[in-house]
Amino acid sequence: MDRWLLVFVGGILSASLHSDIKFWLIFSTIALLLLATVNAFFYFRQREVKQRTIVLRLMVLFCGILWGNANLYWQNLRAIPDELMGNEIQLTLVVDEMSRRYPFHLRMTGRVEVLAGKVLPFWLQPRVQLSWYNSHHKQVPKAGERWQLEVKLKQATDYRNQGSFRYRKYLLRNNIYALGTVKDGEKLTRVISFRQRVFDGIERADLSEPGILAALTIGERSLLTSATRESWQKTGLAHSLAISGLHLGMVAGSTILFFRFCFYCFPISLKNRERLDIRLWSLVFAAIVVSGYAGMSGFSISTVRALTMFLVVLLHIVLKLKLNPLSLLLRVVAAVLVVDVFAWQDPGFWLSITAVAALFLASWRWSKSRGRFSAVKSLWSIQWQLLVVMSPLSFLLFGGFSLFAPVVNLLVLPVISFWLLPLALIGTVFALFGSDIAVSFWQLSELPVTCLTPLLDALAGHPANWLELNQWPITRAARFAVLFALTAAMLLPVSRGWQRLGLLLCLPVAAFSFFNHRDGKLR
Repeated sequence: MDRWLLVFVGGILSASLHSDIKFWLIFSTIALLLLATVNAFFYFRQREVKQRTIVLRLMVLFCGILWGNANLYWQNLRAIPDELMGNEIQLTLVVDEMSRRYPFHLRMTGRVEVLAGKVLPFWLQPRVQLSWYNSHHKQVPKAGERWQLEVKLKQATDYRNQGSFRYRKYLLRNNIYALGTVKDGEKLTRVISFRQRVFDGIERADLSEPGILAALTIGERSLLTSATRESWQKTGLAHSLAISGLHLGMVAGSTILFFRFCFYCFPISLKNRERLDIRLWSLVFAAIVVSGYAGMSGFSISTVRALTMFLVVLLHIVLKLKLNPLSLLLRVVAAVLVVDVFAWQDPGFWLSITAVAALFLASWRWSKSRGRFSAVKSLWSIQWQLLVVMSPLSFLLFGGFSLFAPVVNLLVLPVISFWLLPLALIGTVFALFGSDIAVSFWQLSELPVTCLTPLLDALAGHPANWLELNQWPITRAARFAVLFALTAAMLLPVSRGWQRLGLLLCLPVAAFSFFNHRDGKLR
C-alpha cells in the first residue's frame, strides 16, 4: 500500500506544476476513464498481472492529479469577480475571527454571504479581510455576528522587495480572497460564537499572560505581546503556542482517563460491563472531544493538520493495525494532503513532518536508555535529537535556533502539558456556561508561567542562546559539502557516547549550510 500512497501523493504535488487547471481536470478525467476500461480488460483476461498493476498505479496517479486540480478549481470558483474590484458594493459579512482594533482603524475577517445582491451558497462563500477607518466611535464586530457593509474591495498584492514576505500567498492559504475598506455598516444579528465568548472572558479577566491562555485554549494569538512571542521563540517554545499534536494528545489522554473513571464509578452491572468495549468507546469519546477542541480553535490550518494526523493514528489504534513507523508517517502525510492539498506550502507542515520523522529515526538508530531515570534520559536524548534535526529548518525559517531549547523544553513542556493546559481548558468549559469560576481556573493555570517568565526572558536574551550565522559568509560548494557530511553522520549508527558527542559537534557546522539573511524574528 505504501507504493500506492506515494504515487497518489506524487499526483497531488504534481498538480501545482502547471497553470491550466481546466485542461488537466478534463485530461485527468478522460485518462481515468480510459485506464479503468483497460483495467477491466486485463481483469477479465487474468494473465497480465504486471500490466494490470501498472494500469492501477497510473489510475492512482491521475486520481491524485484530479484531486489536486479539483481543489485548485474550487479555489478559483470562490474568487471574487474582477469587475467588483475597485467599486463600492454592498455585502453581508459573517464575522468568523476576532476583530482587532488599531490606533486608526479596526480590522475584521469573515465569510461573504451576500455579494452585490447575490446570495452565495455556503461552499462558494469567499472570505475577505476588511479595514474600517475612523471607527473609534463604532462597536467592534465580534465573531458570529452578521453585518451589512458598504465596502470597496481590492486584490491583495505582494511586497515588491525580493525575498520579502509573500502577503498574497499568506492570505490565499487562509482562504482570504480580497481586501477592502468599509465605508459604512450596520449590525444585523447580535449572536456571538462560543470562541468569541471565551475570548471576551479571557480579555476581561485580570490575567498576567492572557495571550498564552488564549493561544492554548482557542488558538487566538492577537493577545500575545511582541516580547512574549520573541521570548518563547528564542527559547524554542514557540511550537507550544500553536495547537498541535502535543495539545491534542494531552486532551485525548485526559478524556480517556475521565471516561474510564466514570465507567468504573457508575453503578453498572457486571453483565453490561462485559458487553461494552471500554477501549473502543473511550477512544471514540476522545476523538469527539478532540474534534470539539479543534473546533474551539476555529479549525485553523495548523490545527486541522494536527487533528488529521491524530485521527489517522487513532484509527489505526482502533483497528489494531500494526505498521512500521515510516509507513504510518506516509499514511499521515497522505491524509493531510487529502484534507488540505496546499498543506505542503506551509513551513509548519515540514516542521511537523520533520519532527515526527526525527522521532522515528531516533528510535531506530539510537540505543535506548536503561537503568535508573531511563525515562528522563530518553526525554533528554529526544530533545537533543530534535535540536540536531530541526536546526536546519529553524535556521532557514527563523534565521537561527536556540541552543537552550532542549533544556527549556524539558523543564517547561511538562508544566504546560500537566498544569497549564488542563486547568485552562477546565476554565474554558466553565466560561462556555457563563460561570465566574472560569477566571479562578485561568488565574491558577498561569501561576507557573508567571514565575517562569523572568527566567525565559533572561535565557532568550543570553548571548549564547540564539545561534545565527548570517554574518559569516560561506561559498555554495561548502554548504553542499557540509550538508552531505551531516547527512552521512545522521545515517551512521550511533550507540556509544563519543559517537553521540561527535554528532552533536556537527551542529554548528550544519548551520553553515543553511546560511541566510533573515533577522530571526517569528512572523
